[in-house]
Amino acid sequence: FNVISFGLDAFICQLTNHFKERFLGDIFKVMVDVSTLFYDVFHKTEELSLTVKTKAGEVKLRGKYLMNVFGRRGKITYGGHRPILPDNENYYLLTFFGLWKRLCYKSRIMAGLHKGLPEASFYEAESVVLEKYSRQLLAELDGEVLHMFPEHFPLTIRQLPACLQVLSFPETSELVS
Repeated sequence: FNVISFGLDAFICQLTNHFKERFLGDIFKVMVDVSTLFYDVFHKTEELSLTVKTKAGEVKLRGKYLMNVFGRRGKITYGGHRPILPDNENYYLLTFFGLWKRLCYKSRIMAGLHKGLPEASFYEAESVVLEKYSRQLLAELDGEVLHMFPEHFPLTIRQLPACLQVLSFPETSELVS
């Protein structure tokens, strides 16, 4: 995968996927607006305990996060060249804040200028362990939405070396790439 994200980002993806067949054109921006306004109505944010492993060591965190994004590398953009991981860091956390700040920050986040926000944290992460979450949590994996439940935790996300992806079928032992 290129990116896995949790929280508001996954909600935006869920709404975009749901409505893209019903409306013509790029509805992403409209879904960002709708999601920004109504995320709290559909998804309550609880505390999340997590461990970020970097080359310098482990960072243990606990808090409420509006967005939680892990990429296979930094400098990742979404469709329409919208930078979600704008620099070399491949892991991004955005601490939860209310609607007014979301409306104020939305254009900066959409433009990839969220690195300077006081609520934003970026890491060059080798792995992240989401230790515990007590509610359902939306996840988005390269545009596909998953529903995570408390029994899915702890959940480990690891950065793997760039490599050739190969599928092996046991019955024939043939390799397909």
